[in-house]
Amino acid sequence: MIRIYTHWEDLKKAPYSIYSNDAAFKGFSKRPEIYTQYVREVMLKVDKTILLDANTGLIKTPYEITTVDSLSTGCKTVINAICCIKFNNTPVIINANDCNPTALSELFKVADNQNIKLLLMHPLLPRDLCWSFIVNDSEDVVDCFNLRYRILGIG
Repeated sequence: MIRIYTHWEDLKKAPYSIYSNDAAFKGFSKRPEIYTQYVREVMLKVDKTILLDANTGLIKTPYEITTVDSLSTGCKTVINAICCIKFNNTPVIINANDCNPTALSELFKVADNQNIKLLLMHPLLPRDLCWSFIVNDSEDVVDCFNLRYRILGIG
């Protein structure tokens, strides 16, 4: 089950919220222990990057060798969610608006049945969704087809 909020004000509903994934990632990225095998797989799947050195954050992209600062915001969002589960046991709401469909698929895998809620205000969802969602703390459980309409404010 994945819990989704659709309004900016909802970020205030948790003790810890991530509004800027780029800023939150800067804090997490300094810790070499975050670069687990799973995080490396996420980096490869979402951004097609390979981590070369966990201590320096050096990565190889299809175009150049650079640092983890150059990861997409969607990839950083997924890594932030993984870090919140690993290092932070408080409920968290993470802004997922900068995620493309590939990053959202990975983020949903991470957030499923965890103490993480997502702020999502766009209907650009992966086509292969197989999760159930609770939107804006309602008691209704919706599927991915109805989620698109809820986010748009139609249903």
